[in-house]
Amino acid sequence: MKKLILLTSIFFLMSCGKIINSSTDNVAIYRPPFIASGAYGEVQKLLIQHCTICHNHSYWSQLTEQDFIALGLVTARNPTNSRLYYRNINSPVQGAEPSNMPGNGYPSISPANLVIIADWINTL
Repeated sequence: MKKLILLTSIFFLMSCGKIINSSTDNVAIYRPPFIASGAYGEVQKLLIQHCTICHNHSYWSQLTEQDFIALGLVTARNPTNSRLYYRNINSPVQGAEPSNMPGNGYPSISPANLVIIADWINTL
């Protein structure tokens, strides 16, 4: 009986752990998302809903506002120069990568939700 409990425990522990995102090959330990309050919390919910279909859930759901700036995904107070914004509005900035998010036939972020993202960027 003790061996059965031990083997079951070992199997359970081995089955938990790393998740590999098939589209980006990012490897991360899954943690439930921390949803901030206020405007950023609304943006986080949108990103989890629309971006984690293809991108690593653990990674995207753990980013802070400062992380978005540091990673070059957002330019404070400038949505039109923020990759997070212009890649979703189908209007690329001159010289920037194409605007193609979300890809693979997934539904686009609605204009009303893009306003929420732009308003958040303008507060940074």
